[in-house]
Amino acid sequence: MVNDRKARGIEDVLIVVPNGLTGLPAAIEAVWPDAVVQTCFVHLPRVAAVGELQGP
Repeated sequence: MVNDRKARGIEDVLIVVPNGLTGLPAAIEAVWPDAVVQTCFVHLPRVAAVGELQGP
C-alpha cells in the first residue's frame, strides 16, 4: 500500500497518521524515512488495549 502511493508519485511525506495497523509504521518509515508517524488518537485506546502498540 505504501509502495503503491510512492509509485503513484507521492515523493515526500511530512506526517502520517495511521489507524494502528500492525506493520504500517515500519512500512511508512521504510518508504519515507523522514516522515513523522503518529498513531491516530481515536484509534490509540483500541490499539493499546489489544497490546499492539509498539513504543519507540
